This record gives sequence, C-alpha cells and structure tokens, in this order.
Amino acid sequence: MNKWQKKGSIEDAVLISLFLIFLAIMAYPMVKVANDLNNIIQTDDNMPESIKATTNTFNDKWPTIIEGIYLLLLLIGYLGVFIFAFFLDSQPAFFILAAIFFTAMILVIPLLANVWQDTTNSEVFDDIRSKFVIIPFVMTNYLRITIVMWVVIGFGLYAKKVAL
Repeated sequence: MNKWQKKGSIEDAVLISLFLIFLAIMAYPMVKVANDLNNIIQTDDNMPESIKATTNTFNDKWPTIIEGIYLLLLLIGYLGVFIFAFFLDSQPAFFILAAIFFTAMILVIPLLANVWQDTTNSEVFDDIRSKFVIIPFVMTNYLRITIVMWVVIGFGLYAKKVAL
C-alpha cells in the first residue's frame, strides 16, 4: 500500500498527543523569552515610544495567541483523527492493536504531564504562570481528554457500520 493513500491510523492520534504536550511545555519558555525581550526594550532609552508600545501590546497578547493556537490544534487534530477513523475501513481484529496503543498512551501521558508540571512550576516562570488559562486546564485533565478521545475514535472505527 502506498503511504500517500493511507486514510488515517492510530499513530496519528499518538503523534497529535505528543505534539500537543511538546507545545504545552514549550509555551512557557516562548512567553518567557518574549517577556524578557519586552523588558529589555521597555528599559532602553534609545528605543522610540512607538516600538515600546508595539512590543508591549504583543507581549500582552502573546500568551493568548499561543493558547488559541493550542486549543485550535487540539480540537482540529482530534476531530480530524475521528473523521479519518470514521472513514477508514477497519476490521474488529485490529482492536487489539488499538488497545495496545491506548494502554501505552495511558501509561506515558501521566509521565509527560509530570514533565510539563515540573517545567512550568519552576520559579523561572513565576512571573508568567498566571497568563495561561487553557493550557494548564488541558494538561491537568489530559488523561481524561485522551480517554474521551480514544472512546470517540473507537466509536468512529468500530460503530460506523450501524451509522452507514
């Protein structure tokens, strides 16, 4: 089978989950760097006021932009995986393979969520931690979100014969 003719697969959900965890971990350093650059620009006396105002506005909106991108990727990614799973012709015998992937993710996600929590609870991020709302909510409930996602994907994979 040509790899470009593949309609969808289990590893897509795994890759989306890992990418979202990586993005959640990297969001804090990205905002911290923008915040530090903004502080440097704001204290520079040679910098024009228009640039100071622009960077300050960007610095205020940057966490919201990152969280919006994160939420959009979460929803579109999992919705896309469900749609691909619904249109993928699968045999119930492959449920065992899906169960193995699901179990592996259930074991790995808490470890990665702990990495996120250890990273973001560092005193380095004390000044920006309060700027995030969506990412902490998702990451503290990521195991539950993943279980719901896998149940929905399972319905898409194995219950579609009733719908069609």
